[in-house]
Amino acid sequence: MLLQNDISKRNIKEYARKNGLDDNRIIIAEYAPIEEHIGRIEHADLFLDCYPYNAHTTIADAIYQNKPTITHIGEVMQSRVGASLLHAIDCYEELVFDNLQDYQKQAIFFYNNQEYLKDLNEKINKQKHVLFQPDVYIKNIEEIYLKLISKQREKLQG
Repeated sequence: MLLQNDISKRNIKEYARKNGLDDNRIIIAEYAPIEEHIGRIEHADLFLDCYPYNAHTTIADAIYQNKPTITHIGEVMQSRVGASLLHAIDCYEELVFDNLQDYQKQAIFFYNNQEYLKDLNEKINKQKHVLFQPDVYIKNIEEIYLKLISKQREKLQG
């Protein structure tokens, strides 16, 4: 989590304590150069996506480093980015939630079940290639466009 102000930091840590979590496990970072910022991800067990505006690039960075990311999906594009990326690596069911209560339950479940979290890291490592191979993406999207063009031609001719 990136530090916004001292009030936010205090509120988040207090909320964690009130809910039985060790607030020392929450690391609130200062602004840093991009290389340092990305390097921080390797020290996290779990990435908690924000809502209603998802983290976008940082989620991709977390996936690249095999870090599970819990996201709360919304109705607009800005709150659907995380879900799209997690769907692409076949982790939608475990990591995407449409309500805050389930999002919170899953975060607490991972906190209490580190072995499951490690298994999920391995799953992400096996699946992430889909997101990080632009040549495969280009091939797949070209095939989709060709099918759409073909269907439109059939429609116009028939």
